Amino acid sequence: MAAAGRSRGATWRFGAVIALLVGLLVVQSAYLCRDRLSQEPLARPWLEAGCAVVGCALPRFVDPRALQLRDRVFEQHPRRRDVIRLEGRLVNTAPFRQDFPNMRVRITDLDGQPLGVRRFTATDYLHPAVPGGAGLAPGQAERLRLEIMVPADQVPSFELGFY
Repeated sequence: MAAAGRSRGATWRFGAVIALLVGLLVVQSAYLCRDRLSQEPLARPWLEAGCAVVGCALPRFVDPRALQLRDRVFEQHPRRRDVIRLEGRLVNTAPFRQDFPNMRVRITDLDGQPLGVRRFTATDYLHPAVPGGAGLAPGQAERLRLEIMVPADQVPSFELGFY
């Protein structure tokens, strides 16, 4: 009977050690993946609570679907035949401040055949006087201008995405 009591005690301690190790693995994984996890609406409150306890900071929440490009003009550059210019206003429709997004412009011909893809960071499309680190407040709009090289003999179409 004494051997059975020791066996149950050892099993309980072994289970507690396993649970502690699994808990540490979950915490370590959350810490290592915090940038990606912080963009998940269900995980964000938990990470914010954890960071309040340990004193860490999360990146701003980003919702690319809440960013819109309004008043866009896509035209040939006035002085260069092989460059197209995209201008417009980037508007944050989210109820929270967001960082300026990276943008991807995919250029295709009129048949949908790809001519090229170009990615832009905020420093590529914002005017130098705009403080990029401040991000976009709710409802704020900021002018942008992109210049993209395309084959001079092609009539291009484009797709724009934020990420």
